[in-house]
Amino acid sequence: MIVLTSDVRVEKRVLHFVFENYVAAVERAGGLPLHVPPLDPARVPQVLEIAHGFVFVGGEDLDPHLYGEEPDAHYDPAPADRQAFDMALGRALLYTKHPVLGICYGCQLLTIVSGGARA
Repeated sequence: MIVLTSDVRVEKRVLHFVFENYVAAVERAGGLPLHVPPLDPARVPQVLEIAHGFVFVGGEDLDPHLYGEEPDAHYDPAPADRQAFDMALGRALLYTKHPVLGICYGCQLLTIVSGGARA
């Protein structure tokens, strides 16, 4: 089972989603995709138990304060619950042997949790 984290849109209602091309790519590689929306970070150990790999999908921006910078005029923040869950999951994955792929937002997240900064 390959966990796909959730992109989030907040309009009239909150929408958790994964683009079909991410799901199809996991299936083509022989994986079983599992879409996981932002959960309470305390649930991270349960998610780690059921998954064989992880994909942090793209989305809006992570809070620049996480890597010691201030927001600029182009800052488009990801919802706080997504950032909290994804950061907790990313940090926990540093101590496992699970394979992880980050796409856009996901690359930024993996850089931050591993101690990197914006270039």
